[in-house]
Amino acid sequence: MTLLINKTYEPTDLDERIVKDQVRALSHYALKMFLRGAPFAVNGVLRRRFYVRTFKMWEYARGLAFSQIRPPMRVLDFGGGATLPVFFLAERGCEVVSVDINQRFTDYANAFAARHALRLTASSRDLVSSPVPEDWGMFDRIISFCVIEHLPQDAQVPTMKKLAGLLRPGGIMAVTFDFGPQAPSEWPLRSRQDVDRLVRESGLRLIGNTDFRSVDRFYVIDKKYPHAKFTLGSLFLTTPTPG
Repeated sequence: MTLLINKTYEPTDLDERIVKDQVRALSHYALKMFLRGAPFAVNGVLRRRFYVRTFKMWEYARGLAFSQIRPPMRVLDFGGGATLPVFFLAERGCEVVSVDINQRFTDYANAFAARHALRLTASSRDLVSSPVPEDWGMFDRIISFCVIEHLPQDAQVPTMKKLAGLLRPGGIMAVTFDFGPQAPSEWPLRSRQDVDRLVRESGLRLIGNTDFRSVDRFYVIDKKYPHAKFTLGSLFLTTPTPG
């Protein structure tokens, strides 16, 4: 039976063994960061914290678990500057390039990497509107957690294609996003048709279940929008098979 990984949020997703192990590891690392006095960013806010809320942990734990990241892989993070996974993967022995237009986040991540001798480079380069530096090379894995919905709709597919061009053959890209008719972000994916189009035009193909599944359960995820019920979706993609 094919494991459903390209889907929307369900609380029971966190009970899957591979995900539960990743939750435990990330939770321990968040506490380690707190005890160090080292902040990390969540939803655009950089501050000291000792845990990650359930919905965000769903993105992080499943994203890392099902993309099968292990050292010494090269990992590109798109839009998650100074977030927990960036530091976690670098401390685990991966080579991480993190791209975020927030200069404060990238400066902090670079200073943290220098202080702890990590193979982590943070860049504030805007990949949406500028070319990829030639010296970046290719990546084994690409992660992007709830970023695509903040890009204008006409930039989403071109950006996905640009990221796809950085993925080594057989590599995996993990993408999460706000999903649903009431999702309050700037340009969310509101329907299955939106998701199918993004996948189809990205030039990549889904691993696991080959059709995106929505369980049609929506929640008040963002306290800034108490009347907007929506959910989170996840995609795991790889390069197409030759021929």
